[in-house]
Amino acid sequence: MPGVSIVERSGFPIHLVSLFVVITLVVLFIGFVLLLLRGSRRLRMKIALLTCSLLLTTGCCELMLRLLTVYPVHGNSNVIAHGELGYVLDPALPDVDDNGFRNSAVTTAVQLVAIGDSHTQGFNVESQNSWPVQLGRMLNRTVYNFGIGGYGPLHYERLIHRALTMQPELIVVGLFLPNDLSDTVDGIHPRLAEPPPGRNVAYWLRDRTALGSMLWQIIQRSRLNSTSGITVDNLQTPTFLDARAISSMKNGLDLSRPEIAAAFDRTLQIIRDADTSCRNQNCRLFVLIIPSKERVYSKTLESSLSSLPSSDQLVLYRTMVEREQQVTAMFTSQLTESRIAWADVSDALSEQLNKTPHIYPSWSDGHPLEAGYREYAQFVARALISFDDVGVVGSVHRTE
Repeated sequence: MPGVSIVERSGFPIHLVSLFVVITLVVLFIGFVLLLLRGSRRLRMKIALLTCSLLLTTGCCELMLRLLTVYPVHGNSNVIAHGELGYVLDPALPDVDDNGFRNSAVTTAVQLVAIGDSHTQGFNVESQNSWPVQLGRMLNRTVYNFGIGGYGPLHYERLIHRALTMQPELIVVGLFLPNDLSDTVDGIHPRLAEPPPGRNVAYWLRDRTALGSMLWQIIQRSRLNSTSGITVDNLQTPTFLDARAISSMKNGLDLSRPEIAAAFDRTLQIIRDADTSCRNQNCRLFVLIIPSKERVYSKTLESSLSSLPSSDQLVLYRTMVEREQQVTAMFTSQLTESRIAWADVSDALSEQLNKTPHIYPSWSDGHPLEAGYREYAQFVARALISFDDVGVVGSVHRTE
């Protein structure tokens, strides 16, 4: 049985970091000035040498990080503006083609196209370990990956038409319903190639310096950044379920909100239109339902959570998972009614949590690691092998 505990934290105090940096710099400056004015000549020389050494070391570290790594990185550092899609990946980055997608090169014809968001782009892994590339290797098919973090159904609608010009045999759309509906509400908008001015000193250091950016990434993956949520231990894949992410997804799945209900209908229509377009060009459409990490862990945690006293965190978690299950059931029933092939990888991932290590990160990030993306690919490969006009087998739904 997994060990589960409720955590109540306020998160990493970034505003205190800014205050600490400012106070430290002020104190050092005042001390430096006083020593220069009142200290002996020998002491002043030592201080000058020490200051020069620190500045030189810091400058060399900053330069080496910029030359040898991708730092500094921030929310907009890897994208450029795009007229139709709002933004694409920066082609100057490794493994990004001239069109701004995560492929080794632009191609005009492929056998399989994948469309989706950050789960399809392959956050947390190298490009060769994203699930579309792994799927291509398993099926011995050429693949083009149209996945980019932050994309939603309105982007998929445009990318379907692009994909069909490549004359693929199959298009796989990865739907992540916990935020795809809210992405539809938000619409398509550009991301700036440069971030807006930092809100404080700490954000400026994070966005503008390689050292600050690297330190930020380390903090993000450590317990220093833990907020309220649920800690899961005693599994091959321990993790942390962040209350901030749970709350955001809960709101994004709330069909009682008119805008979310409208986004549900719009997303469904986009998939139906995509299926029609595919059939007209002798191409097959397959919808991969990508679950949240919270839903994947829910079955494993069911007995452990029931033994804990009621709390706001438990209510939040259960509400979010129930909404995702309900929205997924409603959406997939409509897909089945429309004879659109789909599969939900949630159960396959759940079964692997206590069998395979490192399915998900141990920190709060909801994207899988290499083993998790491999499970995505293996699951889709198994589904596609039996993809015919028989009907429904298990959670894999097949249509003509």
